[in-house]
Amino acid sequence: MDTYDDTPPLSESELAERLAQLDVSEPPAEFAAELEASKPTPYEVHIVNRDAPTTAEELAPLEPFRPGWLGEVVRPRHSPAVQSRPRVVHQGEDLHPLTVYRPDDRHPYYDTSYPWINVCRIQMDNGGFGSGAIVGPRHVLTANHVVDWASNGAGVVEVLRHGSTSVRTSRITNVWSYPGVRLGDTIPFSKLDEDYVVLVTADRIGDSYGWFGVRTYDSGWDGQRFWTTAGYPDDVGGGVIPHWQNSKWLDESALDFGGGRAISTDADTFDGQSGSGVWAWWDAGPSIVAVVSAEGSANWCSGGNDLTRLVNTARQGSP
Repeated sequence: MDTYDDTPPLSESELAERLAQLDVSEPPAEFAAELEASKPTPYEVHIVNRDAPTTAEELAPLEPFRPGWLGEVVRPRHSPAVQSRPRVVHQGEDLHPLTVYRPDDRHPYYDTSYPWINVCRIQMDNGGFGSGAIVGPRHVLTANHVVDWASNGAGVVEVLRHGSTSVRTSRITNVWSYPGVRLGDTIPFSKLDEDYVVLVTADRIGDSYGWFGVRTYDSGWDGQRFWTTAGYPDDVGGGVIPHWQNSKWLDESALDFGGGRAISTDADTFDGQSGSGVWAWWDAGPSIVAVVSAEGSANWCSGGNDLTRLVNTARQGSP
């Protein structure tokens, strides 16, 4: 005859008694440090007064930086193609929540050359994510609405995530921002022009991988196909494979005034690409002039003097 143990599980009171009797020793120092480091830590928020007088230093272009051990390429190495998410069609209309212009010019890549290694995925503890770019030793530029403003305020920056791995992951310790949109809001036109923040990471990731320069967009560049962008679209690769596109145009809104500017673009965008840097190359290297923000009558980016000012302020305030 087969035998088995028919002892019933512990009752709630028996389990409580058992747990109360556990002998728990002090963990090894290394293990304790790992546990402490893994705890979600709220980041500190710094709100920049956009109405304060500006200085020449705040508006000066920030030069890019390429570490001597990294090569620089204009076109990244292609990675295996990924399957696009099926779309729903109703009466011949492609129902797409954001705009991808046909043909879709986004290309998956994996390349650790500069500046492609500077493209980051922003992962918030509430499950939200977006894209970003390294713009300083510990500084990552992304969209304001990517940040988790609603819950405990914790997240990480994933440097060049590709599938299940990333080159490096670093905790977000500080956020520099203008007063603006909050997570879950519809982005109104009046706030679109300043939909950017600078994240500060615990580690000096820029020292290892370099960073983009940042400069103010000039309306004289309107319509010129100078521009490249890269980020993490959710419709191809599930938001974990970086995609890039180039030869895109920007067009600054003639109706927008002030330090922040709304800039339309023909770049293809989808959820997850919010916060992607838009850049071109100058003699010193690649510099960002705007970040991908939203879609309405067109695809929109955020730029202007306030973008340059915010990055300068964050780099000085959180060196």
